[in-house]
Order: sequence, then C-alpha cells, then structure tokens
Amino acid sequence: AWADLELLESIVTRHHESSAFPVHLRAQNAPIEFRNMCLLISRADNYSAAERDDTKGSGYFRTKAQSSVFSSIKLKSETIPAPSYYKPVEFSVNNIFPQAEEKLNPRELTALVKSFGTRMKEISEVSWPSFQTLFCHLLACLEQFSWCLPASTQEALPDVSLYDHLRTTAAIAGAMFKYHESIDDFSQKEISDDKTDKFLLLAGDLTGIQQYIYGIANIGAGGVAKRLRARSFYLTLITAGLAHKIVHDLDLTPANIISHSGGNFYLLLPNTQETVSYLQALKATIAEEFLHNYNGELFLNLSAIPFCGGDLKNYGQVLSRAGEKLSHTKLNPLSEILFQSDGYWREDAFVLEKTTSQEYGYCCSCGRLPVTVTRGEEKLCSLCMQDINMGTVLPAARSVVFYLVQPKEGDSFHLPGGIWAMLSKKIPEITDGVLAVYVSSEESLDDYIMFPARRVFWGSYVPASNGNVLDFDSLAGL
Repeated sequence: AWADLELLESIVTRHHESSAFPVHLRAQNAPIEFRNMCLLISRADNYSAAERDDTKGSGYFRTKAQSSVFSSIKLKSETIPAPSYYKPVEFSVNNIFPQAEEKLNPRELTALVKSFGTRMKEISEVSWPSFQTLFCHLLACLEQFSWCLPASTQEALPDVSLYDHLRTTAAIAGAMFKYHESIDDFSQKEISDDKTDKFLLLAGDLTGIQQYIYGIANIGAGGVAKRLRARSFYLTLITAGLAHKIVHDLDLTPANIISHSGGNFYLLLPNTQETVSYLQALKATIAEEFLHNYNGELFLNLSAIPFCGGDLKNYGQVLSRAGEKLSHTKLNPLSEILFQSDGYWREDAFVLEKTTSQEYGYCCSCGRLPVTVTRGEEKLCSLCMQDINMGTVLPAARSVVFYLVQPKEGDSFHLPGGIWAMLSKKIPEITDGVLAVYVSSEESLDDYIMFPARRVFWGSYVPASNGNVLDFDSLAGL
C-alpha cells in the first residue's frame, strides 16, 4: 500500500482551520497522531488559495461555473469583455472552448462526478508498481475531471480550476514536508510560520534556442523540414527531462513542476541544505555538458530564489524576482565552471579542445562539430545525425519515455543530465529506470498503467502525399 489510510482519511476530512467549519472537522482538532500532517496540508491549501480574489460573487455554489481567464483581460479597450465559462465535461481538445452559459448544468455535473467516481474506483483496484506511478495517474484523473470546476465558488469570476488548486497544494505540501523533515520539527508553531523562507522557486531557461535550431549551414543535408522539426522537439525534451530528473532526485512529485513550456520551466522546491547543494552540483554538471556537447552555443541557465509562505499572497512578485535573478544569471553563462572556488578564473576552462575528424573534417550540415557518421556523400556529426533519426520517427511517435539509464532496446536519444529519451510507436516494453512518460493525447492512459505517465498535446501532423512527407519545395508548389 502507498498510503496510511487512517491518516489519509483524517487529512481529507480535516484540512481547514477556519471557524467556518465544525469544530470536529478542523485540522487543529484532528487526532493527535495525525494533527501535524493535517495542519501542514491545511497550510499548503491556504497558500495555494492565497491569491484568490476578495470580490464576492453571487449565485448558488453548486451551479457556479468556472470562468475563462480571458474573461478578465482587455486589449486596448476600457470595457471588459463578457465573461465566458466552461461546461462540466471531461477534458478534451473539443471541450476547451468556453461558452456564455454562466451556470453549470446539474445533469452534466452529476454525470461528470459519477464518471470521476468510476475512474477512482478503477485506480483503487490497480496493483501499482510505485508511488510515483500511482501519483501520476491520480494527477491525470484530477485533470480529466476537475479541470472545468472552480476551486472557489465564492469569487465573482472564479478562473482557477479545482485541478490547478489541488496540483499546487500537493506541490506546496511536498516541499513543506521536506523542509520540516530537514529541521526535524513538525510542531504547529513551525508549520504555521509564514515568514521563514521554506521554499525555493527554481527557474530554468535555455539560451541560444534560435541559433541552435537554425544553425544548419547546409540545409540540404538530411532534409531541412525533418531537421528543424527534430531540433525544436529536442529542446523540449531537454527541459522536460531535466525538470523531471530534478524533482525525482529530490524525492518530490511531478506536481512540483509548476510550469514547463517554451524552453523554460519553474519548479517548486524545499529550501534545504540538501536542495541547495544538489543544485550547485547540478549546475556545474550541466555547464560542463552544454559546453562540450554544444560548444556553449546552447546553454541552460538555472537560478533559484528563496521565499516564504506569506509571499504566495502575491505570487506575481515571486515570479518577478525569479525573472530578475534569471536575467542576472544569463549575464554570467558557464560561471559554474569558469570560476574556481576561490573566485579566480579557471583559465583552462576557456579553451575548448579542437576535435576534428582528421579524415573528414567538420560536419557538412552544421559546420561546428567533427564528422562521426557518413551517409553516402553526406558527412555528419552525431547531433545532426540524431536530428535526422529523431525527425524520421517523430511524426509516428505515440509516446516519449524518459529513462535514467540508456535502455538496452529501441532507439534512444541522450539528453543533458544523464537522461535518455525514447520515442515509441507502441507501449514500451522496458519499465526499469523510467523517469516519466509523455503520452500522446490520442492514446489511452489505461495502456500505460505500469508507467508514471501523463497525457500531452503536441502537433504530430506533417503534410504528406501517398505516405511520404512533403519537403518545402513540394509545399511551395502546391
């Protein structure tokens, strides 16, 4: 079993401290053996909801619909557009567009809740191989059924979903637990402390994306469309893989990946000495890899800022601070390996060993790295050959599997940080060392029940004719 059921029941029924709740259902009145954990979850729940709008709405809470975040945005206009709302239906690409209907349809809501109960029963009957696998499928279940339900029915325009509230509550609770574990103090006084910097917000951002994607000297080598598609996707794999590795190494969950898109990510971590030491070592390792594998032209910047629970009342300011720290970090790329511990330069680190193939010279495609593979008249480096291989399998891939070790079977691609990614057309047969699995939205998670899987939406369509992918010249002639 992956849970203490008595503790779980107590947390579920007693995760509030407010006097608005009956005395016996308040966290501070939970059984003594569970009280501290109930208080921790209550505090995490409060932090997650700290930015809620104080403007009270009207209407019956059972029919309160979640509004679109765009309902509060106006562009060059003094008038705010009419609000739009989501229907209480399961998540799919066909249901993501809001409508004008302000109230939930009770019949649709009842059907959604019933389907949620059915799915939870199915999850409870599975013999899960690990807690992380169970957690990922629970998270996917919550996304599927609670993405369209408001976290708070008291706001005038409730635009935060119950799913996002639960996900961030789990992330905050996980980080809080690791912090209090590190100081060996789960007392009510320490848990209620809103002013101590218990958290770190880690920002990661790739620099040199455009130069890397378009850094193909000879566009004829390997097919430009295939190469560009592969390079763009490869960058997504780098940041996704590292985000999952970091939370895995720190014994956290995927919920602690607050966001991940466009070559960057934000992770919520505990502010402990273990975390700080881990990040220092990781930065040095990553810097070495990016310098020697990409000549430093592509680089991942990592920076973290500490903050306290009280700061979550204005998470926007926390993000601004993180952005400022990240911008400063970008001004000092590779500093982790260019400086010695005493602050002096490492002069040898400024010199890259000139590695060329004595027989073939530099890659005919990128012109930057030595030739390692020949394809007829084309002489390519390992990265450009990887582009071609990845671009070939990408359109038909149904999942991406991240591994902590190189899988013995199948075509896999190495990522910075000691991670491997495999694009698969079918359900993977290798479960050992799996870090995470991204499953195409067209696939069923039931087929990936033994993996820590989540559904993702990516554009896998490419224009083709008679089963052959069209090149740019063919497209231009249409």
